Amino acid sequence: MIDKKYMDRYAKLLLKFGVAFQKGQKLVLEIPAEAKELAESIQKEAAERGARSVSLFYVDDTEDAALLLRDQIAFEAKMKDYREKLEKALEGDSVSLAFVSPVPSVARILKAEQQQEYSEWKNDLRNVVRKAIRGRRIQWCYACCPNSDWAMQVYPECSREQALEKLWEKTVEFCYLDREDPVETWLSCYDSLYRRTKWLNSLALESIHFWNHTGTDITVGLNPRCIWEGGLERESYDGTFYQCNLPSYEICTTTHKTRTNGKVSASRPLYIHGSRVENFTLKFQNGRLVEIQAETGKEILETVLSKDEGCHYLGEIAFVEKDIPIAKSGMVFGNTLLDENAACHMALGCGFPGNIEGIDSKDLIQVEKSGVNLSDVHLDFMFGTDDLCADGYCENGTVVKLFRNGKFY
Repeated sequence: MIDKKYMDRYAKLLLKFGVAFQKGQKLVLEIPAEAKELAESIQKEAAERGARSVSLFYVDDTEDAALLLRDQIAFEAKMKDYREKLEKALEGDSVSLAFVSPVPSVARILKAEQQQEYSEWKNDLRNVVRKAIRGRRIQWCYACCPNSDWAMQVYPECSREQALEKLWEKTVEFCYLDREDPVETWLSCYDSLYRRTKWLNSLALESIHFWNHTGTDITVGLNPRCIWEGGLERESYDGTFYQCNLPSYEICTTTHKTRTNGKVSASRPLYIHGSRVENFTLKFQNGRLVEIQAETGKEILETVLSKDEGCHYLGEIAFVEKDIPIAKSGMVFGNTLLDENAACHMALGCGFPGNIEGIDSKDLIQVEKSGVNLSDVHLDFMFGTDDLCADGYCENGTVVKLFRNGKFY
């Protein structure tokens, strides 16, 4: 197993830099049941930071899937109880820390219709947190946490113990936990990223045209008042900045719901609760997804997108340069949090009202008029390649070269 010092460093990084936890706040911690040692380190760090309380939710996807297979009524009762307790825990001055830790075996355990119900319930739990983020702007962070089932998918040639250790080693590397002060390392990294973000925010972009050799040729519409997020100006760091994803090397914003046209080809597989969607292309007209082509997994993707009408529109666009650590590893992890930080990506479904300047994110009429997608689903997929290019079209009519061959121009 990985050295405990890395668990302690991870806990400190997540609370100090991830959720920017402050004295007197309540921590709502959702973590894989397999990661009890990390949970203990996080609880200890929270106590040292003056937490008013820690609400601990252990997540066991294998157990939940087996329960659904055995007793649907009992499964639904468990999910409802989890949702009610999560809603209660998130009341007041609370902070949400949750982990992306896929369990591929779930797809093998459940039949297609059961997978759909399972996905809907799990997404419903994420919507509890999304509601708190939208309505009260709570501090939140999704981070990466290895588990043995996922590790065996990434390293099938290894024993379960060896695979888990290797995946933890990658987590240590990508989160800079092998540095004496990971927070300081992230601040240095983010200072450089922030300069790109500041530049994008100065352009008042109405749209971005992306193209590459795989067939991507798409114009993504934006609200000119959109706010790009990514990185942090080192001098302005005061301990209250929180990072929504760790690790994260992206610069992202919310798209305009009805202004995207063209085709985009995925550059990496998409994993949905263990099921794989591969080599797929999406076609958009006036913002709406009108055609899906996929080598494998088309039905799985269509099932997820049947959740609501908003699933058929974009909600996010993000730049990720080709030479950041996760991209340079050359690996596909089957974990959206890691894979989306290896390539430029988009998301179908909900956008972020807080990324539009000058609107009240609680006023849904304002939010919808500004072009923000209010779907209950958020599904990231990667389209970045080494030759990806992008031009930006500004509100004043200027055309700006943004991206050439996988890097900012």
